[in-house]
Amino acid sequence: MEAGKLTHADRDVVIKAVDIFETTVREELATVDKTLSALRTEPGLEVFAMSDSYLELSVEMSFSLDLQAFDQATAELVFCEKDSDLQPWDKNGNRIVELSELYDPIGLWVYGDFDMEWPVRPSGWPDNPT
Repeated sequence: MEAGKLTHADRDVVIKAVDIFETTVREELATVDKTLSALRTEPGLEVFAMSDSYLELSVEMSFSLDLQAFDQATAELVFCEKDSDLQPWDKNGNRIVELSELYDPIGLWVYGDFDMEWPVRPSGWPDNPT
């Protein structure tokens, strides 16, 4: 307002929006423990603490790949990735070298579907990554 870029009405709208956001964040933070406890009981889902080595890898990858915050967290190392920022293939199915060179040496296999059937993991993975 001091710079003349907001009116009093604009200021009131911004303050209301920030208040709504803060309330929502407080409500969600209050349920984090309950949500994590519920996740631990889901079949087929394992919740585990991130090791120091994976934390370091996550930080390294986030800087080299310009990952979004949600993508920065990721043992067999297999996961389904619907987020194209983390898929080691492009929209035409061609290998993305930069991601493959990060995933392959640590034996991380990425599926593109929740049935974890595609792409088919090569026989002998991770001993013989392709």
